[in-house]
Amino acid sequence: MIEKVYGLSKVILEHGTELPDYMRMVQSPASEEGIVIKVDLDEEKYTGITPFKYVPELLFVSQKGQERGKSPTLNLVFSSQEKKDQDKLEGKIEKVLQRIKSFFDDNRLRDIHQILVKNKAAIKDDIVNYAKHTGYKNLFVSVIVKKEGRELKPADMEKVIEVFKERKIEGVDKTGKSKAKKGICFFCGRVANVAPRVSEVFKFATFDKPGFTVGLSKNAEDILNICEDCFVKLMEIRNYINETLSASFFGDTLWIIPSGLKEEAKKFLDEIKDFTIENTKEEKSVRKNFAKLERTFEEFLAERSSVTYDFLILSISNNEEKILLHITEVSPTRIRKMIKISNALKQDLGERYDPTLENYRVVFNPPKSRNSGKTAFYKLVKAIYSGSPFSREVFLRYLMRWIRSRVLSDGTMKSLVFHGRMGFSLLVFLMRLGVIQGGVSMKDSTCNERSYFESYRDFFDADWKKAVFMLGVLTGILMKHQEEERGKSPFLKKLRGLKMNKNEVLALLPELKLKFVQYGVEDERIKKLMEQTSRWIVSAGNWNASIDEINMIFTVGISLHNKFYRRDENEKE
Repeated sequence: MIEKVYGLSKVILEHGTELPDYMRMVQSPASEEGIVIKVDLDEEKYTGITPFKYVPELLFVSQKGQERGKSPTLNLVFSSQEKKDQDKLEGKIEKVLQRIKSFFDDNRLRDIHQILVKNKAAIKDDIVNYAKHTGYKNLFVSVIVKKEGRELKPADMEKVIEVFKERKIEGVDKTGKSKAKKGICFFCGRVANVAPRVSEVFKFATFDKPGFTVGLSKNAEDILNICEDCFVKLMEIRNYINETLSASFFGDTLWIIPSGLKEEAKKFLDEIKDFTIENTKEEKSVRKNFAKLERTFEEFLAERSSVTYDFLILSISNNEEKILLHITEVSPTRIRKMIKISNALKQDLGERYDPTLENYRVVFNPPKSRNSGKTAFYKLVKAIYSGSPFSREVFLRYLMRWIRSRVLSDGTMKSLVFHGRMGFSLLVFLMRLGVIQGGVSMKDSTCNERSYFESYRDFFDADWKKAVFMLGVLTGILMKHQEEERGKSPFLKKLRGLKMNKNEVLALLPELKLKFVQYGVEDERIKKLMEQTSRWIVSAGNWNASIDEINMIFTVGISLHNKFYRRDENEKE
């Protein structure tokens, strides 16, 4: 994976004018709005803080964990607890200031450092007051120096650049000692000053740390060593991925890494910038939210034929990065197939029943727990894009838990129709992708049971399923009538919380017939549906199925009842 990322350098690291190596590593802070601490070297004093808009010359690079100060600019982002607790608020600001002071703690920058240390209390108070006044918005904090009448940003001062390069590019440990030694670079193969620093760029790449690698001595000296040039390249590539190839993914971060023919990959990277720009009408956080743009983004990815994609889903926090999922070599052909199946289901069931990942995530996300089911959901995501199998039983268990929790809390036909159809769409989509057993092409459907069963013969692959489905259809007809007549449907109580076993669901047929007669609505079409249902029950013979599958098929029948029966033949769905 790291080699694929490094390979992007041949495509993306093309500048119209060559930037200095230290500027190529500069990143964007959490917010473009921030403050600068003003240090006057002419009069040797601190002159206050002032709002400032971020520019690359402030030399921001992210710093995580216990790293020594490697940048004169830091993020200042407050948690909800820090906003409420004065001590925690001040503690956060002190930590940021300590790291800024740590950067300037060098003999070459001693004059700046002394002013920062001498005025640390005043600086902290000024930032605390500013944060309160602005409502604790995300900020960056940096330093601007006045010297010989000129205001200088960090990149305007040679000594600051020297320290920045030494700390970030050449690499030093916590004591300030250089990490580099002569050796062969893993990526470019040159003999140069090298060090095991991949994990400084990609914190999930802990394989270059002896303590994280099984069987590797802590005294090992040749662990994925890279030279300074390749370190800068990796930093630049990381920045490019963050800006162009990443998106929010259900609370985590998605990276999309293309590989293939150089010209095709370059075309993709050029066009994805335009794709990003086209969606700037909304806020950046929304624009980069995969769930909001899923089908649009997939259509964009499917346009190429000579590029494949790696999808990397990461959990990123201040101190660590974890790879939660890595899907390799996703082909445009696979994505096109997904889109085709989705479009066919939407055409038959309606636009709102699109089997998107956002809708699958809702199914795997139980009402009172944010992350429960996340592991299973990510396993399903991998299956959808790669074609690996996923357990039918596991999916049905999550699906029915979701349907029961929503339908039983609402108790209306509207809820039954929506959740039944959505569940049907989600399951059929997986079957037609080959993720769950079954799956055939869909034909045009009409509103009689034979043609509908033929259209979804992958779903109705046994007579017992047709029987249970038709019992659901008849139940839906009755419940719809009850709601129209009485404002509610008491027959819902007969469904045992959608946890009926085989005998309980089959026992509904005589009860349904009795109710239709009682309400005086048993016309010829209902009689024919009941006769056909009886024939499917007989032809099904002796069968067994799980509670979840029985009730899933039954619920789908309820949700699609008006595909088979309407009191007014001209009535629209």
